[in-house]
Amino acid sequence: MARMRVPLFLHEALRVFARWLFTFYHDIRVHGAHHVPRTGAVIIAANHPTYLDPAFLMVGVERPVRFMAWEKPFRLPLLGTLLRAYGAISVDMKKPGRASFEAAVKVLRSGEAFGIFPEGGRTKSLDSMNPFKSGVARLALISGAPIIPATIVGGRRVWRRGELLPKPGPITVYFHAPLRVAPSERRRWKRDKTLE
Repeated sequence: MARMRVPLFLHEALRVFARWLFTFYHDIRVHGAHHVPRTGAVIIAANHPTYLDPAFLMVGVERPVRFMAWEKPFRLPLLGTLLRAYGAISVDMKKPGRASFEAAVKVLRSGEAFGIFPEGGRTKSLDSMNPFKSGVARLALISGAPIIPATIVGGRRVWRRGELLPKPGPITVYFHAPLRVAPSERRRWKRDKTLE
């Protein structure tokens, strides 16, 4: 699964549909998409207010982005098929295993874009993010891939936790300048894992 490249036509078809839907429903605006490199390994790390966040990010990115996704939707007939076709990596949120992390490393080592939510799940609070997990730092230190921080604004207003479906409302996505791990830091990390 990790070595499967996402067909560009599938990404573009989904992106066009997402842009149409979210422009109509959420008046979506995207800023800073030029920060996402067109080729090569890259980690897109974003906040996670809603279940739609991978699709919100997709609107602004011209290349496929492989995401780590909660394993339960993979069991649903239509959604599971779509997630597998797009190359999403299944992860058990209660017990994240080594296999899903190793799959993410393979995605980056093959020069693809990988999307991850450092909170490790949807944001719980209305006024702050969940504490970050170490996965983004570890992926950057292992692969040397730059991290593109991304911010999804408006998600908690349009789809609060506990609500069945999202409601209309503006969404803005910001892609920020890349963060790069210097080779010297990667060498330090191999000796001192607390650097994460």
